[in-house]
Amino acid sequence: MISIVDIELKKWLRDYESREKLRPASPFSDEERTEEARKKRIEKARNDFWYFDSVYFPPAVYKQGYSEPAEFHKDIFAICQEIGVHVIAGPRKHGKTATGRKILLWKLLFGHINFAATYSEDLDVARSWLRFIYIFLTRGRVADDFNPEITIISRDHLEFRTFDETKTLKPFSQKRSLRGQLEEFDRPQEIYGDDVETKDSSMDFDAVRNRIDRITEGFESLDNSTAKFIIFANNFDRRCMTNTLLMQQNEGILNEGYQVHIYKAWNEKTGSLWFSAYPARTEAELKNMLMVRDQSNWFGNYQQDPQPPSGNYFSEDHYATYDELPSDCIGVIYTDQNLAKKSKGDTTAIVKLLHSKSTNKLYVHFPRCKSYSNSKVLFEDIIDMFNSKDSRIIGIGFDGNVTQESYWSELMAAYSNFEHIRFLQRFAEFKKYNVSDIATNAQLLYVQGELLFPKSFGLTKEGTTFLTQFFAFTGTKLRGKKDDAPDALICALQFMFEMGLSRLSARSSNVSVNYSISDYYKI
Repeated sequence: MISIVDIELKKWLRDYESREKLRPASPFSDEERTEEARKKRIEKARNDFWYFDSVYFPPAVYKQGYSEPAEFHKDIFAICQEIGVHVIAGPRKHGKTATGRKILLWKLLFGHINFAATYSEDLDVARSWLRFIYIFLTRGRVADDFNPEITIISRDHLEFRTFDETKTLKPFSQKRSLRGQLEEFDRPQEIYGDDVETKDSSMDFDAVRNRIDRITEGFESLDNSTAKFIIFANNFDRRCMTNTLLMQQNEGILNEGYQVHIYKAWNEKTGSLWFSAYPARTEAELKNMLMVRDQSNWFGNYQQDPQPPSGNYFSEDHYATYDELPSDCIGVIYTDQNLAKKSKGDTTAIVKLLHSKSTNKLYVHFPRCKSYSNSKVLFEDIIDMFNSKDSRIIGIGFDGNVTQESYWSELMAAYSNFEHIRFLQRFAEFKKYNVSDIATNAQLLYVQGELLFPKSFGLTKEGTTFLTQFFAFTGTKLRGKKDDAPDALICALQFMFEMGLSRLSARSSNVSVNYSISDYYKI
């Protein structure tokens, strides 16, 4: 008699099988079913994955059509043999996951590994790998040749035997820690991660850091002699885990045991990454084949080079730059000096906004955008901006409310032995602006091409952070959203208007205030 649990399990497997893009291959012909032919196939497949792939996953098993593997897929196989944490970031619709699942099946069947785990942000994605393995163990050519003995099958545990060896596969997720399972089983030898983060995942600094910590925890739980954590990913957001690790790798601060492998859908030298599937001769042709929605989608999901997200308020289409500042620039500095949450990875932006009477344009001059450890460092950066000889500053605006003004005064007192504080106070003003109400002013000037950024700004680390926030602004200040950069720029513009420095009424020729710190002691 079939139990209710068995009925539910069968439905769970049947539903998955109906959606899976690969189906078990049809049985071998009578000539191929002889014992001699079977043994010959198995022995050749034991140490040749690509032979295994061609025999047990022939073209007919691909529901949406078959394409020859590319060098990209050969690279995936090679990476899966290397100890360490490997993030394979490649374009969507390019067979990363399918290749990884077939590699895992091959390793388990032949005992290259006997205990593996799958991992995802959502447990059901990790379980889908288990269902894939089970379906191919019990259907078609794999079942015919290997005749595996299934000893345990549930949503969270697959165990089977081939060649008198027991093989185990278990799914895990961010909420189901691998470490908590080690009392019941030996240490897993390898983990295969898929959809570790998605478009729906939180890109908050703490959330991204937690994902990385979970990866580290999982890797440290593996058998040291064979430890491999393979993650199939997509570098779709500058804030995501993949891009965070990639930046650390590029800066030379990522542990050598962690590697990020980047594969672009289109390369100017080699063309289409998977030419047999997408035989495009040009980048534009490939975009059409992949039905790419827009440039943001192309750079993130396919080129692994995510661009700042667009809030459609400060569109990248209107981004304008300058090479050199005009000699008559005069302006203001503005910042929100509250550092209360900066230890959690939030940023503080300091904007130096200048106006040139000769060009009647506004210049954002290398603003700061980073997480400050203390207010004295913030003071020093403001002083450096003020003292720059490329322009004149006539006011320093601080985001002000009763709490912050008191907080700022206490900080001033705390650093009273810092000689520049008295100078800073001479030009400081507290301003109370509602960003949502005044944002249109900045938008209009930006759209008209009259709000300019330094030409190389986007190539710097702080520039990337600043522009990511700037382009993501929606026109409304949202609680908890990282928008220090657009806030500071919008407020700096309003402060500039109030100081009489605007594109319509600049009075730079009448301004007599042009102190430097050295001048302060002469007054």
